[in-house]
Amino acid sequence: MSAIAGEVGTLRLGSPPPLLTLIALVLTGSLSAHAATDNSLAAPDGFAAISVVAARSAALFTELGKVLTSPRCLNCHPAGDRPRQGDGGRLHQPPVFRGTDGFGLASMRCSTCHGSANFAPARMPGHPAWHLAPQEMQWEAKTLGEICR
Repeated sequence: MSAIAGEVGTLRLGSPPPLLTLIALVLTGSLSAHAATDNSLAAPDGFAAISVVAARSAALFTELGKVLTSPRCLNCHPAGDRPRQGDGGRLHQPPVFRGTDGFGLASMRCSTCHGSANFAPARMPGHPAWHLAPQEMQWEAKTLGEICR
């Protein structure tokens, strides 16, 4: 497996599909730009002029980092076993915990409140498989280089 060194660390070719999927979502605009800290993401064609593959890869991952390190993403990628919520990253209320499978404790599963779709009247986000990210994807308090590795 070859590697590309850049500002954000070493990017390994053949990265896991979830990371590639996330990069594709950002670059195609399918992941909303409001997730970025400064409310903007560069357009994909803005990277076309970078002819050095390693430099372009680092620039793309740095742009992706705006999403990965946004408060809304970090809410479900916490350093511990408690999710956070809102743009301020406050601890989830009611108090819930990861549980062994990431879907909450037996007494309070994520699906108790989070349905299969967003529920606008209560501003309750939803998804059929709502859960915390796996522990190996805890991004809170990590640099982009640490997330990349």
